[in-house]
Amino acid sequence: MTADLGMSLADWMKMTPAMSHSIDSRGVLVAVSDSWLRKLGYERREVLGKRSTDFMPERSRERVRLEKIPLLFQTGRVENVEFQMICKDGSPIDVLLSAVLVRQGEDHVSISSFTDITQLRAMEQKLAESEAKYRYLVEYQSEMVSLAKVDGELLFVNRAYAEHHATTPEEMIGRSLYDFVPTQIRGELAQHMQHVAIVGEAKDIENQVLSPDGKPRWVSWTNKAFKDEDGIVTAIHSVGKHVDARVDAETKLRESEERYRLLAENSTDMVFQLDAGRAFTYVSPAGPDILGHALEDLDGRCLYDLVHPQDAEPIRAILCALASGELKRHGGVHRFLHRDGHPVWVEMQVKALGLSQIGSETGIVGTLRDFSVHKRLEERLRDANLLLAEAAATDGLTGLMNRRAIDQAFQEAFEVAKAQGQELGLILTDVDYFKAYNDHYGHSAGDECLKTVSAILRSVAESCGYHAARYGGEEFCIILPGASENTTFLAAERMRLAMQAMSEAHAGSPSGFVSISLGLATLSQSGVRDRSDLLNAADRALYRAKASGRNTVVRASYCEIEAEREPRVVPNKSLRLSRVG
Repeated sequence: MTADLGMSLADWMKMTPAMSHSIDSRGVLVAVSDSWLRKLGYERREVLGKRSTDFMPERSRERVRLEKIPLLFQTGRVENVEFQMICKDGSPIDVLLSAVLVRQGEDHVSISSFTDITQLRAMEQKLAESEAKYRYLVEYQSEMVSLAKVDGELLFVNRAYAEHHATTPEEMIGRSLYDFVPTQIRGELAQHMQHVAIVGEAKDIENQVLSPDGKPRWVSWTNKAFKDEDGIVTAIHSVGKHVDARVDAETKLRESEERYRLLAENSTDMVFQLDAGRAFTYVSPAGPDILGHALEDLDGRCLYDLVHPQDAEPIRAILCALASGELKRHGGVHRFLHRDGHPVWVEMQVKALGLSQIGSETGIVGTLRDFSVHKRLEERLRDANLLLAEAAATDGLTGLMNRRAIDQAFQEAFEVAKAQGQELGLILTDVDYFKAYNDHYGHSAGDECLKTVSAILRSVAESCGYHAARYGGEEFCIILPGASENTTFLAAERMRLAMQAMSEAHAGSPSGFVSISLGLATLSQSGVRDRSDLLNAADRALYRAKASGRNTVVRASYCEIEAEREPRVVPNKSLRLSRVG
C-alpha cells in the first residue's frame, strides 16, 4: 500500500484525513494519523512506541489483545470491531475499527481505520430509555391494560391487571382471557372481540370479571385492534377499569333518590340528570372540576351547549335513541368544551329513566369521567411506537430504507410477483471510485455525496412507485414491482443520467465528476428461479458495468444467471455487494 502511494507509512498517516493508526506484530504503534491524535487529544511523540491497547479501557484491552490482534495477523484483515478508546482527558469514545495487514520491509504492519460511533450509541441509549419510560407508564398505571390475540390468548398484561387476579403478569401470559370471566358470558365476549377485529375502531364493553375469590366484578373496557403494515390484526389492545361503584350506584338510583344523591355528591365523576329537553336538572359537585363551569351556571343549561361541535351530532343521536327506548344504555369517549374553550375528553355513561322513576317526564341519568390523561398517554404511546418503527427501518444518513427493511421488502415483492405471475425488476448500483472520493475530499464530503446520490435514486424510484434503499457504504438497491426489463433499464438510465447531470466534481475519477454504475435483472428473464438468482444476476451485471468503464447500465444475461448457480449465494439470501469503487 505504501509503495503504491510512493511515500512512507508515517508520511501517509500524516496526510490522510481519516482516523487511522498502524501497529506492528507486537501490537506497538508505529504510525498514527493527525485525525487520530486530535480525536484522542495526544501528540505524536506521546503515543508512538506504545501499545495500541494502552489507549483502551480494561474490558476492551483484553479482548483486542487476546482475540482481535492475533486474528488480524493470522487472516490479514478484521472488520467492524467495536470497542472503546480512552482520550487523554480520560473520557471514553466508542469506535468501530476495520484493519488490513500490509508488508513493510521484512515485517508486517496493520493499517487500521476508525469510525467514531459515540453519538450513535448515545442516541440508541436515549431511545431505549424513552421506550422503558413509556413501558413503565403502562405497567404501573392504575387501569388494567392487556394485549391479546383475537382468540383470547394473552400476550401482555400490566401489574394492575395481574393484581386484580392476585397473580403476576408472567403467570398470566399465554393463558386465555376467557379463563377469567364467568362461563355464561364467554360466547358474547368472543363475538365482541371478533367485531373489534373486523371494524378496526375502538369499541367499549362492560362485562363481569372473576375475582380470586370467585366473585364477579364489573369492568368497563375499551378495546381496539392493532394491525400490521399489511392490515392484518395482530392483537387486541384493552384498557379496563372497575366500575362496580358506578353500576351499584345506578341500581341504587332506581331504589332511592336520596341514596343516589349521597353517592353522587361524593363521586369524582360528574353525575348528572337531564330532562326531556336535555337540560341539566342535577349536576354533582365534580362538574366544575371537569367542565370548569360553576354548579349554578350548569343548572338548567342544555347539555348540547357544552358538547364539542364535532361530537354534537353523535351525542344527539345517542340521547334520542335512549329516550325512544331503542338504546338501553351507552358508554363511550367523547369531547366536551371546558369553560375556557379547550376540548375535554370524557368517558360518558348514560341511561334512560322510566316514567315511574321521574314522574311524568322521561329523562336521562349519566356520568362524565375526565379521560384527558388517558388520551394523552395513548397519543404518547402511539407516537413512540411510530418513531421506533421508523428508526428501525430507515438509514440514518440518507433517509432511505435500510438493509433490514429492503431485505424484507424484496422478499415480499418476490413472493407476490411469483404467486401472481407479475414482473419484478431489481437494480444494484454503487458510486464509482467512491474510496478515492473519500480519500481526496474526506468522509464528511463523502457523506454529502451519498446524500446527493440517495436523493436522486429516491426521486426517480418514488416517481414510479418503486423502493430505493441504502444497503451499506456506497451501495444501493432499487426494487421495481411490476417493471419489465425495458422499464427497469429506463429507470436505471434515468438515475445514471440524473447523477451525471449533477456534474459534481470528483478528482479521483477519470471522468472528473461523480457517476454511478448500475446492474439490473428481472424476474421474467430465463433462468431466474428464486430470489438468489435475481440478486446474483443483478450483482454480476453490476460487475460488468464496473469492468466496462463505469458510468453505465448493464442488463443481466441468461449466461450470468446460470453461472451464478455456482455456490456464490450467501446463506440468508441477503444482498452481498463486494465491488470496490
